[in-house]
Amino acid sequence: DTPAWTSAAGGRGGRGGNRGATPSGDFTAAYRAAFTPPADWTGKRIVLRFDSVGDGANLWVNGRFVRDHWGSLMPFSADITDLLHPDAANSITVGQDQRPLGLTAFVRGGGISGATLIALPANYLSRLHADTTFDTQYKDATLHVWLGISFHNATPAKVALSLKDPSGKELPATTVELSPNAPEQIFDLPVISAIKWDPEHPNLYTLTASLLDVSGAPAQTLTRQIGLRQIELRGNQLFVNGQELKLRGIWGGSVQQAKNLNANHSRQKWVMQDYLEQADKEGLWVLDENPIDFAKFGAESDPRFAYQWMSFVEDLIERDRDHPSVLLWGLGNESFTGPNVQATFRYASLEDPARPTTFSFANRVPVDQPLPYSVYSSHYPDMAN
Repeated sequence: DTPAWTSAAGGRGGRGGNRGATPSGDFTAAYRAAFTPPADWTGKRIVLRFDSVGDGANLWVNGRFVRDHWGSLMPFSADITDLLHPDAANSITVGQDQRPLGLTAFVRGGGISGATLIALPANYLSRLHADTTFDTQYKDATLHVWLGISFHNATPAKVALSLKDPSGKELPATTVELSPNAPEQIFDLPVISAIKWDPEHPNLYTLTASLLDVSGAPAQTLTRQIGLRQIELRGNQLFVNGQELKLRGIWGGSVQQAKNLNANHSRQKWVMQDYLEQADKEGLWVLDENPIDFAKFGAESDPRFAYQWMSFVEDLIERDRDHPSVLLWGLGNESFTGPNVQATFRYASLEDPARPTTFSFANRVPVDQPLPYSVYSSHYPDMAN
């Protein structure tokens, strides 16, 4: 279901708003929507998902504070089940904060985009990711499947994992179990004679995770199109599936424009999912960069705004990490480095060690500061010398 929004008055107060019965807080605009859950949603968990609210957001349901979020063009969600009236109209209020504080001055904002209400089982799948490791001959692979379940009762959950190769052939399936004591786990699936992904051979497997009910029937199903490839940095060389990679790239443009230019790489900011899906299918490497531009005047080092930098990198990796086309994480365009930038680099390196990172003003990092990147990028080199 999709709520219909109307504008409301803004408010003032402390960050995060008044977490009591009256929606108020630091926001420059507010939106309200009302909905009544359908009868067949009885007994379900109700999750509200936003594709984006720029820049800061505070969410209330029926006058009760739910959560806040910071970061334009980045998704977030909230389980609002326990605040809903099941048989009556419910009020949803979103306060939008676009005051020019911290990174807000250096990103593109916007209103509410892609707000969706989703009905889910009592315990539901909340995370599905997959990474690949090849053997030393790059023939057989191990798929590391990261599953997470949001538990709302003490009943353990079984999940059926299945994999189809690019021709549609079903590989041996398996069933795994998670419990409230271990709601997130990584399970390994062997893939014999793996069909690899690269821009010249954009082969996609289909990974399916089905949460099973007490009868063994699927109660919820998540599907991912994934490519089996392994990225490695060896000294100052970049390898994919054991082969050295040379990038011929462009800034921006469509996937088809890059392919027409015989480019194998595109640097993308504010990238949408349809672009990455097309890059996965047609074969194009993508530098996936957060939407920060020209942050040079304190936001890079002021601890008050560290949460803004971290919110971007956390959301970016969580949203896009399953796309085989994503080769590099970009941590900001033509900005100065500082403790906040360095924290995003440490986070990206630990959260997704399979991918390197870049920072476009690498040539301006002071020699006495830690490097906030693993791949050097210079804006703008003197090509004449």
